[in-house]
Parts: sequence; structure tokens; C-alpha cells
Amino acid sequence: MSSPTRYMIVICTVDSDRSAKFSHYVRHARPLFGAYGGRPVGQYAIDDVLVGEGHDTVVIVMEFPSADAIRGMLADPAYQALIPARTAAFPRLQILIARDFDPTALLDPAR
Repeated sequence: MSSPTRYMIVICTVDSDRSAKFSHYVRHARPLFGAYGGRPVGQYAIDDVLVGEGHDTVVIVMEFPSADAIRGMLADPAYQALIPARTAAFPRLQILIARDFDPTALLDPAR
């Protein structure tokens, strides 16, 4: 049986001219992530885009106990109140839910 662990992956562009909004969002969002069982896996600055369009600046990966935990955190009224600051701080933003993936499963001829 596979684990229900899910990863929240955030791909975004941070607007450095709006550092106050960014600081406000991060300061208030971090405790909410933790309250829903989120723990940081990694934060990465993007150096270059080799394939694709646009140039996001940051990738953040967090582990959660389940997809429902991520959805619950995003629906929490305290998080909803942060959306204006999030929108101002991140002109481009994608929030994804991912799970562990075994690419060798694609090679199974029985599938």
C-alpha cells in the first residue's frame, strides 16, 4: 500500500519590488503550513530556463501528510485572508500537488 504523503510544489516569480507583501505572506503562511502537517523539503532559486516559456524565479517543495491536508490549508480562512498579499508578492504562481512516482511503471508491458 502506498503512502498518502503528498508534496506541494510551488513554482513562482517573486516580485522583488514588493518585498513587504512577500514578507507579510511568508511570515503568516509558514505557521499555517505547519498546522496542516507541512514540512519544507527544499527551496530553490531558478538559474535558467532551458525548455519552456517564462522565467519563474523560485521552486518550493513541501511535504504534507495528504492531498486533503494541502487542500484544507489552502481553504483555511486564515490562508484565504493571505491571498491578496500572495497575489501582490507573486505575479506568476502555480501550486501543484504531487506524489511519489516510479517511472519504471511506464515500462511495464502489461499496462
